[in-house]
Order: sequence, then C-alpha cells, then structure tokens
Amino acid sequence: MDLDLICQEAVLAELLPENNRCLYLAHYLGQPHLKFHYQSEYELVLTRGSVGKRVVGNSIKDYGNLDLVIIGPNLPHTWVHEIASEGCKMDNIVVHFTKESLGYELLNKPEMRNVLSLLNTAELGLEFSFRVAQEVEDKLQQMSQTSISWQLMLFLEVLIILSEQTEYNILVSPSYKLDKNNTLFSELLQFIHENHDKKIKLEDAASLLSMSIPTFTRFFRKMTDTSFIQYLNSWRIKRGCILLKETDYSVLEISTTVGFENLSNFNRQFLKVVGTTPRQYKDLNLQPGKNP
Repeated sequence: MDLDLICQEAVLAELLPENNRCLYLAHYLGQPHLKFHYQSEYELVLTRGSVGKRVVGNSIKDYGNLDLVIIGPNLPHTWVHEIASEGCKMDNIVVHFTKESLGYELLNKPEMRNVLSLLNTAELGLEFSFRVAQEVEDKLQQMSQTSISWQLMLFLEVLIILSEQTEYNILVSPSYKLDKNNTLFSELLQFIHENHDKKIKLEDAASLLSMSIPTFTRFFRKMTDTSFIQYLNSWRIKRGCILLKETDYSVLEISTTVGFENLSNFNRQFLKVVGTTPRQYKDLNLQPGKNP
C-alpha cells in the first residue's frame, strides 16, 4: 500500500501512548468519527447502537448494531451514522494494538499461529458476522471493567475466538490502492449527514466535490449504482422509518426532520421505497403500550 498516497488523501489519527501498554481501549459515545482517517495500529471496532454507512478503503457498506470489524494498519476508514438504532444507546468499543505490542515472539509460537494468520488477513480489513459479534461483545465490555492485566487476557481470548471463525468477509482486495473517489465519497456522506434536514441541490453536491453536474452524475452512479436524488431520497426514507418506529413524532414532523419540503412528496417517496404509507408503517410498528 502506498503510504504517501494515503497521507495525501486521508487524515492520520495519532494516538497518545498510554504508559507504553500493549493495547489502547476506548469507548466512543455518540457520533462516530466522520473524517476519512487511518492509524499505524490495528483497530478492532464493535459499533453498537447506530446504523449508517461504513467506508473501509474502497468498501462502502451499510452497517447496523453490533457491527464488528478489524482494520489493518494504514487502511483508511470512516463511519457515518444516520441515527441511533432501535432500543440502543450509541457506545462503540474500539481497541488499538500492534503486532509488536502483542509480541512477535508470542505470535510466532504454534499456539498463536491462527491469531497471526488472522492479523495478516486483517491488513485488508475483516468484517465478522452478527453472531460472532454477539459472541465477543461481553468480553470486550468486560475489558473496560477490569484491571489492565485481565484486559490483555480477555483481548487475547477475543483474538483467539476471531481466529477460529470462518464467518467473515475481507473488505478490500490485495491490489487495493487508495482511490481519491473514496475520499470524495466519504466527504459527500459527511455533507449529507450534516445537512439531511435541509434542501440539498444536485448542484450543491457537485460544487462540494468541485465537479460539474455531468461529471458528478457519472461519479455518483459509479459509486452507488443509482442517481444522487434516488440515493438521497432512499437515505432520508430509511431515517424516517427509524423515527416512525422509535419516536412519537407526527408524520408531518418526521417528513420535515428528514429533509422533505412537503408532506405529499414524503408520502409519495415513502410508498415508492417501502411499499406502504408512513402512517401505515407507523401503525404496523407501533410498540405495545405506546400511544398512537
């Protein structure tokens, strides 16, 4: 991977060493990091309590509650959350570590052969299944509630569990080089996230990326296989679905909150994407004991 190229396109997120420990554990409450960034360490991330887009290298995917990934050193990434997911508080557990901090001698022992293979593969980014995320969640949670010695033991146990899994996806190809398009698309996701409740014109999005409208239109279709307006409407409708299920807001309030200028357009687009009206969707998902 061309580190010089990465430095030109992504932000280096430097971590302050914590007493020269072999791992750095953090809980990120609230909004995930929006900048397209990278670290010199491995990063294990369990995202809890939100849904949105995850960008790792040239992989752009939807993520949900209990999204578990390992990201290799110098691999750019970002998360853009849309809203907290149902019944969950946003609390993202992140562990930073290196092969050196775990110990090369230890990793080269026969007992750790699978862990070393896991880390080598994780240089391209690994996405684990929901079942695996559930399996390791408690151990990651316990790490923040115990002594530093037990933190290391629990984390090694997590790595061993992950090294024995077959339910994972590699996120980027071995030939991956950072494409400027991914950085631009990450900036666009951030722009949509921050301005979802405002009118976003096609020309405004194109101007943000210093593109003409025809160039932007081709760029966006290449990145998403759809048009900008279709993507934006779908993004807003998905956000509206969550608000309809989780809040007592009226349909009119939600249509305004997610950025539609009038209720009739919200109803029309919602029916087109979801297959029901917002009112019907809210009634179908009405929680027991909740006032209609």
